[in-house]
Amino acid sequence: MIGYSQFLYRLFPMKKLVHIVCVYILSMLALFCLVHFYPVDADNYAKDSYPWVLADFHERLQFYLQSPKDRIQTVLVGPSYAVALGEFASVFNLGLVGSTQSEIAAIVSNYCRKTDRILYGVTIWDFMIDSSLVGREAMYDSYRRVFLLRERIGPIKSGPIVLDVYWSRMEISDSEFAMVAEALASNGVAHDSATLTLLIKRIKHYGPKIHRNFGAKWEPDLSPYHALHKEFPNIIFIMFPSIPLAPIESADNMLAHTINTALAAKTKLKIATEQSGLPYVDCSQPELLDDLFHSNDQGKSILREKIAQINTLIPLNEPTPL
Repeated sequence: MIGYSQFLYRLFPMKKLVHIVCVYILSMLALFCLVHFYPVDADNYAKDSYPWVLADFHERLQFYLQSPKDRIQTVLVGPSYAVALGEFASVFNLGLVGSTQSEIAAIVSNYCRKTDRILYGVTIWDFMIDSSLVGREAMYDSYRRVFLLRERIGPIKSGPIVLDVYWSRMEISDSEFAMVAEALASNGVAHDSATLTLLIKRIKHYGPKIHRNFGAKWEPDLSPYHALHKEFPNIIFIMFPSIPLAPIESADNMLAHTINTALAAKTKLKIATEQSGLPYVDCSQPELLDDLFHSNDQGKSILREKIAQINTLIPLNEPTPL
C-alpha cells in the first residue's frame, strides 16, 4: 500500500519542489474543508466549560446568520447577564459569557447587519472588567471552529469558565453581613443568606479593581458606543441592573467604602449615558439580582418584558453612510 505522498507523486510526476508545494496546498485545502464544515454541537462538550460556552454561542450565531435578510431582526448582545435572558420575543441572543466591551463590539461589527436592531447590554462592571475569559475564538469564526475541533480531538480548556475557588476562602464578619443586609433592605431588595454571602464575596473579590478603576476622577468613556452607533444606527444601549445596594454610611469600613465607590461610578455612568445623545433605555430597576451581575428569575422575567417592548417604543433609523 503506497502512502499519500507517493500516490500524489505517481499521479503527478513533477519535480520534487513542485511536488512538495502541491502536497502542501492540497493538505491545507483538506484542512480548510475539515474546519469549515465541522459540525459544531454544544452537546459534545461539558456544560458551562469554555468549549461549551463557545459552541453554544456559535449555534446561536448560526441561527441568527441564517435568518431572513429581508426582515429587520432584533439582536441582544452583552456578557453573561445578557446570555442569562435566553432567546425570547423573536430576539436573537448573541450574548457571550466572559466577554469584554471590545469583544462585544467586535461581535456586533463582524456579524450583525447594519439595518438590524442591536440591543447592547451595559452595566458599570463592563467598565471595570478588562481581562477576557474568551478571546479571538469568540470574535472570528475560523479561530472558533479550529479551537472546537482541536478540543474534540484532545481537551485543552475543558474546565468551568468561571471559578469561585478563591471566593470560598473569603471570610465574612457578622458586622459585614449585617451591614450589607441593611443596604439591601434599604434598596427594597429581598435576599436570603446564600445570595447575601455570594454578593459580599463578589464585592470583596473585585474590591481592588473597583478602587483602581473607579477613583474620584473617573469618567466613563463612551466613545466606543458612539462609534458603534454611527455604524449601526438602530443600536440601543440597555442599562441592566448591577448593584442592588443603597449607599452605606460607614467611613472607616473598607467594604462600605468599596460599595460606595461602585455606586458613585454607577451614578456617573447613568448621567453620562443620559446626556450622551445615544439611544438609551434604562432597565436597571428593579435590581433583582442573585449577585452583582445576574438577575434572579423574577428579574429576568421583568427584563424580558421591558426589552420586548423596545421595538414598539423606539422607531428604526436608516443606516448612516460612512
